[in-house]
Amino acid sequence: MKARDLIKFSVNPRLAENPALPVGYIRNAYYNGLGRYVCQLQRLTIKFCKNSGTSRGVRDYIENRLLDFSRRNPGIVLYVKPRLHRSPVIVSEYLNGQKQWMSIRNFTEIEIDWWLDFIRTRSGYELSQLISMNNVSTPSV
Repeated sequence: MKARDLIKFSVNPRLAENPALPVGYIRNAYYNGLGRYVCQLQRLTIKFCKNSGTSRGVRDYIENRLLDFSRRNPGIVLYVKPRLHRSPVIVSEYLNGQKQWMSIRNFTEIEIDWWLDFIRTRSGYELSQLISMNNVSTPSV
C-alpha cells in the first residue's frame, strides 16, 4: 500500500473546528520529557471473533504482524481475547487512567497496523479544540 492510499486514515483537518469538541489549552503527559520518554499507552486489548467475517483482518493481523508490534513495543501489555459472535474491538488503557474503545469491524491488517500505531503515540487525553497555542501554568508578574 502506497502513502497516498493511507490518506484516508489521516485525521480530518476540520476536526478542530467541530463545536461538539471540548475547549482547552495544550498540555502534555505529566513528567514526560523531564527524564526519559515514557510511552503513555499502558495496555492494549484486541477482542475478536474466531469465525466471523468481520474479524478476518484482525485474524490476519494477529497471524502476520502482532509479534512484530509486540517486539517493537515491549513496554505495552498486549492481550488478545477471542470471543464468539461479537464485533472486533480494540480497548486501549493509558497511564493517566483514560480508557478508549475503538471498533475495527471489517478493517484490513494494514488499517489495523496504522490505527495501533496511532493509538500507541497518543497521550490518552481526549481530543479538544485549542484556545491558544501558548499557555503558562503560573504567569509571571
